[in-house]
Amino acid sequence: MTTQESGHSVGERLRTVKVRRLDFARHGIRRWALDAPANERLVDAGAAAILLQGWLLWDVPPDQPVHVVVARLDDAEARLLAFNCKRPDVIERVLLEQAVGHPQLCCGFAWRIPLPLEGFRLGIQVGQSLPVWLAEVEFVTPMQVIVGPENWLFLDNDTNRSVDQYTGKRLLDADELHRWSAYLAGCRTLATRVGARHALVLAPSKEEVLPHRYPYKRAHITVLDQVCTLAQPEDHVVNAAPVLAAHKPPEACFKVTDTHWSDRGAMLATLAALPHLGVDVAQARALFSHDAYEAVNEVGDLGCKLLPARSAPTEFLKCPVPEAGASFDNRLPNIGRTLVFENEGAVYQRRLLLFGASSSYPMLKYLKRLFQRVVFVHSAAQVDVRVVEHEQPNALLLQSNGRFLVQAPHLHFVLQHAMQTKLAEASPALRQHVRVLLDAAPTEGPNVLYHQMLAKATKN
Repeated sequence: MTTQESGHSVGERLRTVKVRRLDFARHGIRRWALDAPANERLVDAGAAAILLQGWLLWDVPPDQPVHVVVARLDDAEARLLAFNCKRPDVIERVLLEQAVGHPQLCCGFAWRIPLPLEGFRLGIQVGQSLPVWLAEVEFVTPMQVIVGPENWLFLDNDTNRSVDQYTGKRLLDADELHRWSAYLAGCRTLATRVGARHALVLAPSKEEVLPHRYPYKRAHITVLDQVCTLAQPEDHVVNAAPVLAAHKPPEACFKVTDTHWSDRGAMLATLAALPHLGVDVAQARALFSHDAYEAVNEVGDLGCKLLPARSAPTEFLKCPVPEAGASFDNRLPNIGRTLVFENEGAVYQRRLLLFGASSSYPMLKYLKRLFQRVVFVHSAAQVDVRVVEHEQPNALLLQSNGRFLVQAPHLHFVLQHAMQTKLAEASPALRQHVRVLLDAAPTEGPNVLYHQMLAKATKN
């Protein structure tokens, strides 16, 4: 295990498992799975061995001996392993057949093998034939974690250089500032053209609000400062950092083991944005005053990077998940996710269009109760002009996370292309959801556009 002292980055011995499945069609293989090491899970690079576990089913079992084959990525020498485990669960759940006496009952394998840090190929070999390679498995250095005072976790070694942003080593240059100016001006022009009030909410990194929990000293000028200084009043940029810092205690606005703000933090940021959208914030405050919260132990996107995973009590609004009640949800992961909510009894009889990032999801718990129609596009504040012109929103809300500010968003985002990219790598379950969604597609109404985009994305 790695040292986890306060103020130190941990995870030097941890590796993230990356499994890349290869094309195994035309070899008579029906289904297979690698249970361990599992994709996106962590392994300890200091361990002497690793568990290799999985199963494989054939359309018609070969009449020759079959072995699992393992070979390091940097070595042509292969190791043969037997199928040594009965898997009645696989026979019953995958084949939907009785396991007792089934000819493929012993379809599983479980072996401890030396940990090949360079990665390995996994395949099968029938008799003396050449191996059929099923997957390549790599062990990559994950984003690391900083443990601050009172065991607060912070992001380190990420591609956006969060630490360097905070300490002033990473600032925006003239070209990057120009792109930000162009984005802000473009949003102003677009909002005016469709007659919408607009605002850009910047969700701060938690070190910005909780500097006393962070082991590094803040620079006098940061990327966040540069963007906020560049913005004009008519850009309606809402820097949520001072809003959250003013809450007592500010720790209630963030999660100990996660990079994102808490539901309460999202609520405060939402309230700060509402005046810019031309609505009476007092009505929202009155509605939210009746909300109840509860503490739940959560691992979070930082706690899961430690071995063992670390959790902490986290405050959540007592309500359904953000996507609950959506009239449209393509369920695509991250960029390209699109949600639509309809609420005839909303506080504001207005339409809201939100282009946001991951911090937008807890905001939806509040926004979908406030506005008559809410359309959320996960785009990290990038704007699809076609969607704006289609929705003709009364309110156009943009949201980006603080660490993303090193790259200015733009107004050339194409939602259909994002859907197409995600569908190209979608799981069978997600593809099935999309098929069901398209089978029930409406023939009229404002949601038709999103079904059409999804349908075209599935064909390309």
